Amino acid sequence: AITFNAAASACEGSGAGGKWEAVLELLGTMPQIKLESDSITYISAINACEKGGESEKAGQLLNELLQCGLVLDTSAYNSAINACQGWENALWLLSLMAHKKE
Repeated sequence: AITFNAAASACEGSGAGGKWEAVLELLGTMPQIKLESDSITYISAINACEKGGESEKAGQLLNELLQCGLVLDTSAYNSAINACQGWENALWLLSLMAHKKE
């Protein structure tokens, strides 16, 4: 998974808007070759979508990430908040983050 995470991070930062489609393709390929994605993989995909103006897709990935039960650190929450559309979603994430720390 580390190699996939590095590739996803490289796509995330490449050029204006990143290469969000490539990151999503990597994410989709992982189960086919029996690799488990982790929060880093998802956050790279969320960041790439956000940079590519795909906030709705970023939100879908965030929901998928949370449903998988993966543990998020503060940096992961920050990335997710940056990708959010609207202040309501950002406040919801902040609330979720506060409850997870309890």
